[in-house]
Amino acid sequence: MKKLLYITFVLSLLLLISCKNKIESETFVVKEESQQISATDSLHVLATEDFFELALIDSLSQKFLEESKTKLIWENGGSKKEIIDKLAESDFLNYPDLVLGLSNVFYTELDSLDIFRSLKDVYFSNVRSNNRFDKNKRFVPYQYSYLALIKKTSNKNSMPKSFGVMQKEEYFDKIIICDAIETEYGRALFNQIEGIFKFHGYASCWNRIKGGIFSIEDNENDAWDNFWKHDDKYIFHPVTDVIQGYEAGYPPTMEYIYMAEGSYKMIHSAAITQRCKNITKAEVFLLWLHKLDTQSFIVKNTNWYPIIEYADKSEGHRVIDFPKKVINHKINRRVVEKYLAEWLDYWKIYKRNFNEQ
Repeated sequence: MKKLLYITFVLSLLLLISCKNKIESETFVVKEESQQISATDSLHVLATEDFFELALIDSLSQKFLEESKTKLIWENGGSKKEIIDKLAESDFLNYPDLVLGLSNVFYTELDSLDIFRSLKDVYFSNVRSNNRFDKNKRFVPYQYSYLALIKKTSNKNSMPKSFGVMQKEEYFDKIIICDAIETEYGRALFNQIEGIFKFHGYASCWNRIKGGIFSIEDNENDAWDNFWKHDDKYIFHPVTDVIQGYEAGYPPTMEYIYMAEGSYKMIHSAAITQRCKNITKAEVFLLWLHKLDTQSFIVKNTNWYPIIEYADKSEGHRVIDFPKKVINHKINRRVVEKYLAEWLDYWKIYKRNFNEQ
């Protein structure tokens, strides 16, 4: 009996030590502060690959940990299109707490996924107009850029100021674009063309504008590689790529122009999933994204525009003028909802036939 009691005591002691070690191993200390953070006080964030490529993860995590006593656990979701696919294919129980890097060019697909919480209580009035297509107030924007047409300064041709001008023969076989199905920028350009011509009844204009396409690339890197091989080509891309060149000290080898018929604003947003375990801290994170110093820090590293207009901008933004006039922004969402599937099916056939030429 004594032996049994002794064994029971030893096992209990070992179990107590094991539990103590486990608890201590799951406790985080913030720098030199004595305050400790429970391992359960964390948020699982699924983010786009650009956060990882720009080495923003460690800095953002440390800043948020210091200010909110909450640990961020990051997962690289790949491109924006890959994140959409991952969310669409995943078991509901496997969704993260937060998704970061969602793009408005994929809102139609996101709307079909009933996995995000309404954020009406923390949806900010000063950015609501920048996210006007989010009717259910689920995607909180934190940065954006404008799509522009870019050429090299060695290209002596004039810059077309509208899609209509691009029908002229001088622009035939001159445009390099990304795939409108797989890439954000290709989709943004496609949505803009589709919105303008479908809404105004100019669908037939596509038959002439598509004559200006020199190549359709599967990804952004291939598009840029092809662009730099030629002196007479144009490429559609956010003006932030021009800014990046200026900030890196490169000579002004690129020129850009906003299309007069409407500049597409590409918005990056964050959202909270239905399965989020810590709603309060997730909302704190969204509010934290809109602090001036957080906005300025992200913009400094990405060159995109801050949603909070009075946040510090990147140095390169001094050479960038905001578009003075944006047309069609009120109709694009409605048009996209109605025609997106039809036009993307057409795009698949067109791209296949184009590449077979």
